Amino acid sequence: MKIRRRVVTAVAAAAAVAAPLLIVPSQASWTDGEWVSGSGVSTSSFDCGTDTGYTSTASGRFVSGSLLGGDLDQAAEVSGVTLDLDSSGTATVDPATAQQLVDDPPTYANPLNVTALDGVVAVDLSGLNTGLEAGKAGALNQWVQASTTGTAAGASGLVDNSGGIGVTPTTGSAEPPDVATIGLGTLLPVVADTVANVELEIGAVAASSIVDGCDVLESALWGDGSATAQRDYGIASLGLGVDAPPLATLVPTVDSAVDGLNATVNGLVGSNGAIATALNGLTTSVLGSLLSTLGVKVSSTTVSISNLDLAGAVDPLLTEPLSDGVVTIDLSTGHIYADLAALMDHPDGLNDLDPNTELALDADVVNALVGRVESLLNTWTTSVTDALTTAIKNATLVAHVSVALTSVLGNVGSVEIGLNASVGDIIAGTVPTSAVTATFSLPLGISLDAGTLVSGLISGLSTTVAPLLQGLLDQVDTLGTTLSGITAPVVSTLATVLAPLSEDHLLTLMVNVQPDQPGAPARSTFVAATDDATAEYEVSALRIGVVDQAQTLTLTLATASAGPVTMPPAT
Repeated sequence: MKIRRRVVTAVAAAAAVAAPLLIVPSQASWTDGEWVSGSGVSTSSFDCGTDTGYTSTASGRFVSGSLLGGDLDQAAEVSGVTLDLDSSGTATVDPATAQQLVDDPPTYANPLNVTALDGVVAVDLSGLNTGLEAGKAGALNQWVQASTTGTAAGASGLVDNSGGIGVTPTTGSAEPPDVATIGLGTLLPVVADTVANVELEIGAVAASSIVDGCDVLESALWGDGSATAQRDYGIASLGLGVDAPPLATLVPTVDSAVDGLNATVNGLVGSNGAIATALNGLTTSVLGSLLSTLGVKVSSTTVSISNLDLAGAVDPLLTEPLSDGVVTIDLSTGHIYADLAALMDHPDGLNDLDPNTELALDADVVNALVGRVESLLNTWTTSVTDALTTAIKNATLVAHVSVALTSVLGNVGSVEIGLNASVGDIIAGTVPTSAVTATFSLPLGISLDAGTLVSGLISGLSTTVAPLLQGLLDQVDTLGTTLSGITAPVVSTLATVLAPLSEDHLLTLMVNVQPDQPGAPARSTFVAATDDATAEYEVSALRIGVVDQAQTLTLTLATASAGPVTMPPAT
């Protein structure tokens, strides 16, 4: 039999709602020619976009697998949608309750209602939680379309009513759906009071598959066979989440320490505070040694510390999550999130990767994750203590001591001493002479060298006032030790808890899963091409394998399939 070929024409535009998935450019152009078939191909010509009578199939399904220990393929609540179109244009859709969006070409959707997942995908592994906002259940769409001209398309996941993928690398948690979570706590040696839970956190996902069967078949028969389906997928994010309850105590611990420091400061200042008492003794001692013939009596002392806002110094460190762009720690909840794509050397995300790309959750990834957590926590602890230390040292101690000089005649003179120095200088013993002032009124015959008085007072500050102020820094050091005592066990336990993921290969991840392409998961199946029919072109955004008690449980998210498309019956 001879097959006569005519020039390929563009696929006719469908209704506006369906157009994004129907127009597929031709992969090549051909000239007229002849081809002799001995295989019983059931057509004598191709006029793509015009010829009718093709039989086609398409499907879309958001979730499938065996994560329940059973087969999700048998769960009607999450069965997806399949469309079969025969050569006469009669459409059969499963489930029959699917919504018809367009009559010609037949287009259907079966949005997944979040409540359908309740009790279906809710295993001891903590299950799947779509986190959809109220009224947003339709965001998880399952969509199909086919035409008698040989086009077929399927889509699932975060897709719209035209089958268009709604997932980009910037799809945020504020946009429905939120992350899906798969708990790994039953597989890992979690420690309830340190590392309470570990979850795989999956952002919005979607997949679509589109095939112009006429184009593909013509390419196989007349061209170089390069024409194929257009398959696409999207994964907004993929991360590992860890709940570490002790980390939620870090901010309250700092708040409590700040309260304690402020209480100590309050005990130091004022007319009757510890610093006033120390200055009174120092002043009496120094003046007494210089004015041995006169009595020295402190009449009043005022002490204050200005420019000290300990809460303000650390507030910016307590209100924002810790992040290095790959690992983020929410200090308010103790939740750790690690971007697995970035840790696995995919800094631009998990989209546009080759078919059947396996993500290796190996020791390097786990160690890098733990190392980043440790670095973030250590850096934060140091930042907190440094901020408090700097605030204390930069504060200014202002004091004024009034002294009455006495003799048998009563009060015969006075000395006024002023101190205005940074706390840091007092602690370090580097108070400049300009920071201490002394004015006095003396009786006749009595002299006092102001320089000697000032130097004596400055020297005495190191042994009287400085230790009191050093106590504030000692409290900050104690806080640092306390914070490290909280974070170090978390880091150590985290390393222990996550080790089995790499050592025992408990979790396998694959993106852009295409059963007909090299590297497909074991036991993958698909419908192969024949002489008069295209192959089935399937794509899944993400496949998760969990090894539990020597069996591998799988969960596949966002699967779309287009084809087979079969030539029209012979005429």
